[in-house]
Amino acid sequence: MSVTTQNLPSSANQQQRKVINDVVASAASDPRFLGVSLSGSGAEDNLDDYSDLDFILAIHPDHFDAVMQERTQFAEQIGTLLTSFTGEHVGESRLLICLFALPQLLHVDLKFVALPDVSERVDTPVVLWERNDKQLSQFYQNDAHYPVPTLQWFEDRFWVWLHYGATKLVRGEHLECHALIGFVSETVIGPLAKVNSGFEANGLRRLEALVPNVAATLTTSLCFSDASSLGEALRTIAALYLQLRNNHTDISTLTCRNQAQEAAMQFTEVAIKDAIAQETRRSPVVK
Repeated sequence: MSVTTQNLPSSANQQQRKVINDVVASAASDPRFLGVSLSGSGAEDNLDDYSDLDFILAIHPDHFDAVMQERTQFAEQIGTLLTSFTGEHVGESRLLICLFALPQLLHVDLKFVALPDVSERVDTPVVLWERNDKQLSQFYQNDAHYPVPTLQWFEDRFWVWLHYGATKLVRGEHLECHALIGFVSETVIGPLAKVNSGFEANGLRRLEALVPNVAATLTTSLCFSDASSLGEALRTIAALYLQLRNNHTDISTLTCRNQAQEAAMQFTEVAIKDAIAQETRRSPVVK
């Protein structure tokens, strides 16, 4: 069965092109599949040699449950499948995340979706193949919506998270503090910086290119190994948050948690001083 792939990204390398064509051919050979789309960097035609491929496979609703039980077998048709797992950790149980050897390692996401549900999405995929003319394309006519928490959502949480990081610092749990700073950077700083600059709020993805000034400031907060530098990192994310919050278009409607802010900031400063003092006492004296 000869199948023509539409909208093949010009930026795809030879291996990526082969995988795209193989996924389309495998889906086309199974009547339960009604179409294949490509999202993410592929849909933007912005692939490089390190990009993963994000597929959306549209399934006839009557066969969706059966196909879900056979996802691994479908993936094995594409190439040497080294390992795979489902995407519950990102809130998407329909997703099969795969690592292939083709011969270079390639990360491939296969999202299996009943046809009517493909319209619920965070971006606009490109259709690679559809069994019936425009049957899949019609479900991409509505606007995509990337989920963006409200400014109030950030405000209600940030000061709790700052306090939590400071408690980890003063207890000498530097790895926990490090993890908290990374979490807040991904969950708060990156999304706010992108929204303020007119981009999708998808974490830290390509922040260096999209909002370089914030990325540069954030990078300095991630270079630490002791209590003093961890403390500076906490101060940095707090200052960045306040800057981004106050420049947000919804600032006029925000209920600022001023008492929480003041208490968390004061606690953090005391925690930093205590953590540095404790670390100094633990350090051997060099004579």
